[in-house]
Amino acid sequence: MLIYFIILLIIVLLGLILKPNFASNNTNKKIFIIITFILLFCVSGFRNKNVGVDTLQYYNAFKRISLIDISNFNVFRYEYGFTFLCWILSKISNNPQILLIVTSFFINYSILRFIYKHSNNVFISVLIYVLLNFYFSYMNIMRQAIAISIVLWGYDFIIENKNIKFVLTCLFASLFHESALLAILLLIPNYFRFNKKMLFCVFVFVIVAFFYGEKFFIFLSNYSPRLLEYTNSKYNVSNYFGALLDALVYVLTYIIGLLTIKKNSNQLSNIKAIKEKNMMLGILGMACIFQSLVIKVSIFNRFSPYFTIFIILWIPHTIEKITNKKRKTLYYLTLLFIFFLYWLIIMLFRPQWYGVVPYSLFIWGGNMNIYLIDEGIDRIGGVERIVSILANDFANENKVKVISEFKNRKKPFYEYNSKIEIEYLIKNVDTKLNKISKKNIIFYFIKLIEKCTKKFVLPFKILKTIKTIKNDDVMIFARVSVALDFISILNYKKIHPIIVVRDAAIIECLNKKQKTKLKNFFPKYVNYFIVSSEESKKKYQKVLGNKIIIEKIYNPLGINPIKKYNYNAKKIISIGRLHPQKGFDTLIRAFNYVAKKHSDWILEIYGNGREEFKLKKLIKENRLENKVKIINSTKDVVKVLNNSSIFVMASRYEGYANALVEAVSCGVPSVTFNWLSGAEEIISHQQNGLIVKLYDRNTYFRGDSNKRDEKNLADSINYLIENPQKCNHFSNESINVYKSREINNILEKWKKIINEVKENLTNE
Repeated sequence: MLIYFIILLIIVLLGLILKPNFASNNTNKKIFIIITFILLFCVSGFRNKNVGVDTLQYYNAFKRISLIDISNFNVFRYEYGFTFLCWILSKISNNPQILLIVTSFFINYSILRFIYKHSNNVFISVLIYVLLNFYFSYMNIMRQAIAISIVLWGYDFIIENKNIKFVLTCLFASLFHESALLAILLLIPNYFRFNKKMLFCVFVFVIVAFFYGEKFFIFLSNYSPRLLEYTNSKYNVSNYFGALLDALVYVLTYIIGLLTIKKNSNQLSNIKAIKEKNMMLGILGMACIFQSLVIKVSIFNRFSPYFTIFIILWIPHTIEKITNKKRKTLYYLTLLFIFFLYWLIIMLFRPQWYGVVPYSLFIWGGNMNIYLIDEGIDRIGGVERIVSILANDFANENKVKVISEFKNRKKPFYEYNSKIEIEYLIKNVDTKLNKISKKNIIFYFIKLIEKCTKKFVLPFKILKTIKTIKNDDVMIFARVSVALDFISILNYKKIHPIIVVRDAAIIECLNKKQKTKLKNFFPKYVNYFIVSSEESKKKYQKVLGNKIIIEKIYNPLGINPIKKYNYNAKKIISIGRLHPQKGFDTLIRAFNYVAKKHSDWILEIYGNGREEFKLKKLIKENRLENKVKIINSTKDVVKVLNNSSIFVMASRYEGYANALVEAVSCGVPSVTFNWLSGAEEIISHQQNGLIVKLYDRNTYFRGDSNKRDEKNLADSINYLIENPQKCNHFSNESINVYKSREINNILEKWKKIINEVKENLTNE
């Protein structure tokens, strides 16, 4: 919104400095118009496609039209003139922004030329053009704005009594918007003199239009197939408040103008002045009638712009007739103040009418190249799911490539848009460890291969990839460890792309060498660092200080939760990859206590990973084969959660617990340890779940298991089993977790970062 205040301020300052309305300062008048044109053109022509309610529609229309042959123009609902314009421009550039640039240039040039040639006060006319939102409106009604601009070029023919040429001009304008045919009515003042009787008729028509506008529309639609299409559409309703406000502006301005002309009618001594007066009276009278019709049926808003635009001439035309300078100044200041309030109210309270707030610039060259990089994007886990969500969303507006350091399976577990390019650097041998015992020598042989591959082969693969990266590309890393792998080589190659790092892991997970790299490289290369909890943010800020922007953004909830759980199922579940981090060994031992007290309850663990062999062995050792099941990961997480009674997370650490968020969002009563970061941001103890305090968080983080922790976890599970009313309470209190992590809210925060990146690139 700030940019529009700046526009107004510059126009006002230019008007006060140049004083363009004095006859002796014709040069100043030209300078004022030229500078104003450049200002208005640049802001509208170089706006982002999301600025303006209809801009994106025309953006997409350009893309579709650019793909067709000239012989197939009839397949589009758009007029031939506009379709041909898009088609021609597409041969110059395939970037739709060229349409906004060319149309904005033509529209604003035409309007300001019209003001320069016909206004009695160009300064006031320009202010009215902006304050009464013609400028904003023309960012939306692009086709019609082109048609209006062409009609205004034809206004010279009306003044010169070249009526046939004006009709031909209107016909040409209708090639861009059919409604331009109505502009032929501008000729009416040439054939009728607007005396008192005619003015009385105008006000009668205004009143009739207000009360019977809808019936008039239905009457017309019976004779017009085109209008009939709108009878049951969104255009057969009206924004009553907005239309009423607009109508009042025009009717009151019309009345004030009439009174001013009446008091100063003695000045109309020559034929040209009398004709000019008659033209203004007739055109603004029709503007009042059409605006009154809009109050009842908004489709008439398609017709009124051909008449309402003349208010930018009407006001200077009437007020400039006042000889008393003080009174003239007072009239101008009063009207401009009212118009400014009108503009300000809409900007503050109804910005959605035009969709021009917030304003953002576009980046020429089209879509940004965005690289999303992870360790293994085809694995099953929260990070991998987040990468797929972000990639699919970014691919709507940008060129996206997903890079995975390792390939673990034939195809990704989570779905990716077909437009997204996926590249794997190395085939991972780690997956073969899932079902091999550590007692087997093959286990250690595979681990050795894995270690050598990461140390010697991976850097060369990364280097090859980095050679394709440009300085204006955006690299988004899913983990700090992966970011450090790439940044180390970026530092060597002296390449500076935009880098965004997100990490749900905690700083304690980094080794000493990684922490050193973090301090040295992140302030130099990383533009944004995204963490998923307030505690993580504080810990990273302690290390990095204020040298880097650290933002907290929760991981988006990748499910549409159905708030339901099944207490009668007597089923405890846990979800996560089978890794020591997830603490499934502790959970199984804790459940051993639960099973002894509640033998009819079972535990199901959903996940895949290298701990599968070890966990199954532990289940067997505790004779829980009939009570505990390990089940493969599933995409239908909601179904699993809805058929469960209690969710338990026994993790040793979590940066962001996706599975816990999903469980709470589905209303499943949940129990979790107070791991090193962020548990309290998901679970409020005794409000929407239970937090079990660890005896020693640091010891548990390192992988040790404490019988006291196992017993405390079992006690909390038993508490929920024995208190179904408490489970219901937790379920009902879970909705706030979903709201704060809802996917659209999170993606909006990511889009804000990407937009900031784009703005920074533009400024550079």
